[in-house]
Amino acid sequence: MRFVAVVGMTDFNTDPHGAKDFNDPTYSVNQLDTEVEYTLNSVFNPTDLNSLRTASATSTPFMYTALGQTSAATDSAGAGVLGSVYGVNVTGIPLFDKNQTGGGTPVGLDPYGGNYYQSFSNSGEGTGSDTTTFERGGLLDFVPGSNEEMETGVTFPPQPIAGGWDTDNDTWFPSVSPLTQAWAYPPFTTSSNTVALGIPITYNPNGILSLGGDKANQITRYFNDFGVAIDREGTSGSYYALVKGGTVTGTAPTSNAAMSTLDFFPISTWNVATTTFGYTAGYAVISLVHDVNGTRGLSIYGWNGVDTEWAAIWASQYIFGNTTSSSAGLPAGTVSLILQITYGGPNNEPTAFTIVKALGTITEFGTNAYVTFSGSSPYDQNHALTWTGLVSPTALPIVGPVHVWWEQKLPTTSTAKVDFN
Repeated sequence: MRFVAVVGMTDFNTDPHGAKDFNDPTYSVNQLDTEVEYTLNSVFNPTDLNSLRTASATSTPFMYTALGQTSAATDSAGAGVLGSVYGVNVTGIPLFDKNQTGGGTPVGLDPYGGNYYQSFSNSGEGTGSDTTTFERGGLLDFVPGSNEEMETGVTFPPQPIAGGWDTDNDTWFPSVSPLTQAWAYPPFTTSSNTVALGIPITYNPNGILSLGGDKANQITRYFNDFGVAIDREGTSGSYYALVKGGTVTGTAPTSNAAMSTLDFFPISTWNVATTTFGYTAGYAVISLVHDVNGTRGLSIYGWNGVDTEWAAIWASQYIFGNTTSSSAGLPAGTVSLILQITYGGPNNEPTAFTIVKALGTITEFGTNAYVTFSGSSPYDQNHALTWTGLVSPTALPIVGPVHVWWEQKLPTTSTAKVDFN
């Protein structure tokens, strides 16, 4: 038996978003506070990778395609193949992590005085006595200058990154469906805003598609903090630290650009006794997350630039592909994949792709092998949890335009299973 605890903090809300009790004659209905329901849905009913397929991507494209300012050309190649899938634009304006060209290019990270990270400690935050210094990054509210342009009469909406208030603090511009947008969707449709902004927004052009790993793209590093398939950095062999009696022994993997990448790790695995799964060279991560402000981030990255490029090519067909059959999709709730890429030789193209982990927010998907019989009772674990292991079809169905010829280079199978400990 497994128990899941959700810990969070929300505002206190009143009508129409506050909690309601059936026994209160004013309401005569039981209703969770809107923010509490939003928080629970983010865990138990998350936006998953199936939402990115062409059938739905027409209404949920990404506002930005993020690249590292100093990343390899292979990352740009991966971004290029994802730019248009079967004629459906799923990506948006290019966005760099840092400004290292003298200005003028859209940048996604808050510069924090030019360092692009902020040093802090629990003691400094007033939340404890631990004086250990940590580093963190944050997203900008807007592409520099765009919200000011809107205030001076430009008839297009500003380009929010993390979301935020405009310069008059009278309009919230969301990057990705935070509570404020969910309560007043679609945004920008009042008569006054329509005049000010030109065109009302009737779809969801939000979120950031980030190509390249933590070392190459600091926006990927930012979203790594919210994922369930993560890039760990640290010293080989030091996979965790122990705390006993207030004394820490050993070092744990962390987010530290000065340290080597250790591995890719599935946070939501059941096999909690395994310190590393060895997902390194020849592996890639495809991870869809939301940060604490609701900003949607899709990260695609491999162990190196070649792995990143082929993971993006694979995702263009199997994640964004024009497939509408429910059997062709991932298990509902899959938010992250760890993809193994098999190459024909040191300098050859891939010969096979294997999904080794399909992960949800609190579990992993695969073959349930902890009972040996099958039954019809809803309490029979095998009946309730068994999944066939089919993650993606070996041949995508043709729906609409004929598929591109190089799709045949992407034969894919799944070995994903629930690794019970």
